[in-house]
Amino acid sequence: MGKTDFCTQSIEFDAMQLNMMTAVIYLEQPPVETVKRVAGKHAHKPFHIPPEEGGYTQEELAETIDKLDACDRLIFGGNFAASEWEDIQARIRFLSIAKGVKVFYLDNLTALVDPSNERASVETIVKGIALLAQELQVIIVLVCHLATAEGVSHEEGGQVRLKQFKGSRAIGAFAHYAFGLERNTVH
Repeated sequence: MGKTDFCTQSIEFDAMQLNMMTAVIYLEQPPVETVKRVAGKHAHKPFHIPPEEGGYTQEELAETIDKLDACDRLIFGGNFAASEWEDIQARIRFLSIAKGVKVFYLDNLTALVDPSNERASVETIVKGIALLAQELQVIIVLVCHLATAEGVSHEEGGQVRLKQFKGSRAIGAFAHYAFGLERNTVH
């Protein structure tokens, strides 16, 4: 529904416009894809699709990636593999203390959840994220999926409610803000 795209726009803004040390930990997308998407937001070009379809050149892509690299405020820390929360927690702590990162984008909660005990796992992770953010005085933007909506589906523009966030009880208890993106993708 656009949550990852929304975040890549925010990542570019935080690092390139606000000059904040920003780390990107995307667990469901290859790092090269993430870099292309953030570069695309910076250059206003769809670098994540082939050049012949996106109307850009490889040189434009390379130049924009060089700009992101030169800014020295953007760290890509994802590895496109489901990880354990303890590993991600250690990575966030290291990047905060050693590199001065102030904003973290963690996509997606589902990749961290233990499927054999989803509810307890989500509650432990979300509480851990809240405590870690408070301890380190950082912002952690956590992306999560939605549960199936009752009535009008989310794909048809159904309203997003907090109770539909995967892990909603924990998110409602520990998050400072919860944003649900809505749009009709069928129309």
